[in-house]
Amino acid sequence: MEKSIYLGLILLSLFFLITSFFSYKQVTESDLNTQQVVLLKSQWQQSKDYKKGDTYWLELQFQNIEQSLKVTSEDYERLKKANFKAEIREFDTLTIKYQGGLIYYLAKNGKEYTALNDANLDRKNTFNRVILISLSCLFIFFLLLKIRT
Repeated sequence: MEKSIYLGLILLSLFFLITSFFSYKQVTESDLNTQQVVLLKSQWQQSKDYKKGDTYWLELQFQNIEQSLKVTSEDYERLKKANFKAEIREFDTLTIKYQGGLIYYLAKNGKEYTALNDANLDRKNTFNRVILISLSCLFIFFLLLKIRT
């Protein structure tokens, strides 16, 4: 391979490394809006994409909140779905912690249905994997560049 191709691959790896630092977000409870709300509607959603895989989320509508709020990604994976479906009904009063249209904490009568700390751990593990892969690629590309020159 030509030297310019290796330099391009190095730049691409650096791009992924740098963007992963900006995209990583640890959610803390102090960042979130906490509110007691009345559930009006809940819908389990799925988006099928044969290239990226299926995406799942829970969309919730509440009294006195105009926009629908969602439980997505790591928080959806940690959602106690069976308990939620069995125990939460329309017009139940829930405690939610949310930010920017996303719910990170959901509870009814003190019983939690999400796991913010576990979801944050999943986010951190994903971040660490991206960093490790990017650094590994950089090392390999630098090594190949040195061998070729």
